[in-house]
Amino acid sequence: MSKGPLQRAHLWIAGFSFMGVVASHLVGYWVAVPEAGERHEVLAATGHHYWVWFVALSFAAFVAAMCRFTIGSLRDEPPGHASRNSLKTVAARFVAWQLPVLLLLEAAERLVVDGHLHVFSLMTEAPVVLGVLVQFLVAIVGALFIVFWARVVSGLAGRRDTFHGERRAASWPESVNQVWNHHASAGPKTQRGPPLPS
Repeated sequence: MSKGPLQRAHLWIAGFSFMGVVASHLVGYWVAVPEAGERHEVLAATGHHYWVWFVALSFAAFVAAMCRFTIGSLRDEPPGHASRNSLKTVAARFVAWQLPVLLLLEAAERLVVDGHLHVFSLMTEAPVVLGVLVQFLVAIVGALFIVFWARVVSGLAGRRDTFHGERRAASWPESVNQVWNHHASAGPKTQRGPPLPS
């Protein structure tokens, strides 16, 4: 039995979640440290030297997930109307992936700078706390996007099937007529004489 786009999104949830981590991370630091110069210093002091590489990796994972999700969905049967349960499920899976990835990322950044990790200090930093809280909003937005895109793909798949069905329906009578005309022209011909006088 083929999986619909929403089930496929669950398999590739990690690819989508990386962008959610990037979004929540940016929002957390922007809100906690609104001044650009001060924010740059905070990022440098907390081991964000490799942040640009993580963003690039996240974008690549997101593009790969979107391509696989879309192409696979167009090849399979359309999933139909997405329900609220699907939205809740996708959002919950986003949170389940994004939250530990964000915390591991922040912990790794502190280890690179200090060589040791203070868990309590990490969990009380304003950017980290805001990033954790924003996870839920980012997960809802991401789930809405996935469900919306699933409906778009479903509509495209439905139009494709309708188009192919119309082409088959239009070509069938023409092919039947060609076969009929061929047999009619190749069949035996009889000549009819003039009518007999009464």
